Amino acid sequence: QSNKKMTSIISYQENKDKYFLLISDKFGEISMKPITKEETKESFSKEIKILTGHCDTINYLKLSLDNKLLLSSDNFGKIKIYNFPNIFNVLSVILYHEDEIIYTNFAGKNDKCFFVINKAGNIDFWSIYDFVKKNEINLAFLNREKIVEVKTLNKNEYVIIKTDKKIFVVKLDDNKYEIEKVK
Repeated sequence: QSNKKMTSIISYQENKDKYFLLISDKFGEISMKPITKEETKESFSKEIKILTGHCDTINYLKLSLDNKLLLSSDNFGKIKIYNFPNIFNVLSVILYHEDEIIYTNFAGKNDKCFFVINKAGNIDFWSIYDFVKKNEINLAFLNREKIVEVKTLNKNEYVIIKTDKKIFVVKLDDNKYEIEKVK
């Protein structure tokens, strides 16, 4: 329905018959598209509703495992944490200007924190309770390799970092705000 270039899409199920798509785009907007289980012409013709946004392209849009928090980051290094599904309640805005954000997501099985991987090769852990940086870990094992892709697995407990030369598996500990091991 829109000619804007999307950067992220997240599906969220409200109940067994209804779910939403959360969509972020290059214009910095976060939109919601309701979808019903019984797809009809009418359900797809509903307008996409713009909820909130950033001043620049949104790079990452992540939903916590318990579906209570929404995390977004943009090209200017701004990170926003919202209550969910009421995202009009912004819990925190972090101006993360240390370096370019390569990846951000909630961390670990308990979602007690979120982490940011920056271009300098650091993982920074931030608490979701007080939005304070708890730990900064230098990923010296990257040896200035270019990070190509980052994914999380097993309820955000493992981070897979693919560089132009190797693949690293990093286990995050969200109780101690640190890396438990690297393979």
